[in-house]
Amino acid sequence: MIEVRAIPNATQLSNLSLKLDGIAKRAATAKVNAVAAHAGRNAVEASIWMDALHLPSPQAYPRAYRAGGIPILDKQRIVNSIAYSSNKSGGRVGTAVPYARRVQKGGTVVPKGHPWLLLPLNPPLSPKECQTWPVGRMAIRAKYPGSFFLGLDTTSAPGIYRRSSGGRLERIAAARHSTYIPPREWLVWARPIVNAVLQRVSAFVFRGVPADAPSARGGTWDRR
Repeated sequence: MIEVRAIPNATQLSNLSLKLDGIAKRAATAKVNAVAAHAGRNAVEASIWMDALHLPSPQAYPRAYRAGGIPILDKQRIVNSIAYSSNKSGGRVGTAVPYARRVQKGGTVVPKGHPWLLLPLNPPLSPKECQTWPVGRMAIRAKYPGSFFLGLDTTSAPGIYRRSSGGRLERIAAARHSTYIPPREWLVWARPIVNAVLQRVSAFVFRGVPADAPSARGGTWDRR
């Protein structure tokens, strides 16, 4: 059998050479790492929002919810602080928020500089009051006039107390020497995130989309 093939002309060969040259330049390690890290940062943030807004089961989706169905990222500080950085050696995605690792891994929390941790209680406080619990003795007294602390020298459980509208003594914050926080994985390299990164890298290297790599770092490393 005789097979007839078209022979590329000079223009086609030149275009192919330019295309391969473009792929080689875009495939430079630092550029690929920047694209991958940038894509990973966006995918992680999107996955957290997706869970928080659409997946209401706290048992099946521990990244988004605490026990009881309260969003674990309710203050949005971790979500807003996700950043990335990259160089020729690789890239990383994460946050510098001090308590982010504790949320991710879980662990025991102990007070610093004083003997008690104060944990606001719902009920009697509302979820909003728990989220905005004041810091410091004077701030607590200003927000909850008449409140007072009872320690281990009483028969009542340690904590901050107040009189309810009916005159009953109620504890609004528990006082503990330590508390255990169970792990709630908000940063997970799940398959959809990996796929999103691979798709972005492939589009950049082979199709030139976007035309140039993003900056080597982005987002806000929240260190407050």
